Amino acid sequence: MPEQQHDSHDSSDDDFHVDATIVVQNDIHLIRQAWADTVEQEQPFTQYISKQQKKKNSRMARSAGQPYQTRSKGAPPQLSL
Repeated sequence: MPEQQHDSHDSSDDDFHVDATIVVQNDIHLIRQAWADTVEQEQPFTQYISKQQKKKNSRMARSAGQPYQTRSKGAPPQLSL
């Protein structure tokens, strides 16, 4: 008889595990959904650029495509392969 009581105890444990598994799966689904909603509502990060860096960037933009000043005199050397 103790075996029969043990078997009935196992079936209630199985029911508990099945119910707990369903609850855990539902909780995970809710957490994932809440996380996705939070990510959608976040505002994008705005990078801080110092005044010095802004000046450097504007100088680089103005001089783009223009040759830079060198101290050399004469034509640039020819590269031979």
